[in-house]
Amino acid sequence: MIRPRVLRELAAPAFSDQAQPRAFWRRKAGGQVRMMGKIKLSWWRATWYNRVACIFLLVLLLALVGQSVIVFLHQRIPFIDFPRRRLALPMMAGTVFLTAVLGLLLWLTFKRLALRPMEQEIDGRRMAEEELQEVYVHLENKFRERTEALEESNQHLRQEVDERHRSQLAIQSLHRYNELILKSAGEGLFGIDNKETISFINPAATRLFGYEER
Repeated sequence: MIRPRVLRELAAPAFSDQAQPRAFWRRKAGGQVRMMGKIKLSWWRATWYNRVACIFLLVLLLALVGQSVIVFLHQRIPFIDFPRRRLALPMMAGTVFLTAVLGLLLWLTFKRLALRPMEQEIDGRRMAEEELQEVYVHLENKFRERTEALEESNQHLRQEVDERHRSQLAIQSLHRYNELILKSAGEGLFGIDNKETISFINPAATRLFGYEER
């Protein structure tokens, strides 16, 4: 097909009084097509099946004209014996064949002009659906990976919380055990911190220094 820009360039000089014949070149299938003069838009050059349709239409027109000429001459000159019976069957078969071919060409033209955009749209939608399916699968895999990572992190966090809870219970148990030892000791025991303040004292030391237990 001729590009719109080339068509505009070809059609512009046609409406000008000073239009000069120009040569335009268009590459097609490795060759060159030269367009001369003021023929700016040629339906004959558009597509191959248009050319075939023109040829078959011309043959059909010639067949119809020939049959009309034979009938006219037979009516005007009755003594000339034209082989109408001999020509009737081939002409009928040719007419049916040309009609079938023209129907096929019309179908191809309709398919190219009307159905091709629909096919392209269907192909585009199919490709878009395939891309969306790939994106959906990718997102689903990412979601699964993130979910597994979050579950693993939660499991590690629960393990750390359980370990910390067990450590606190162990510290509390050790503190109670030390407190029982200090209370049951017969000697006076006490402790002083960095501020020279008594941090702990057992009952024996309390009785030794004359303090009262509270």
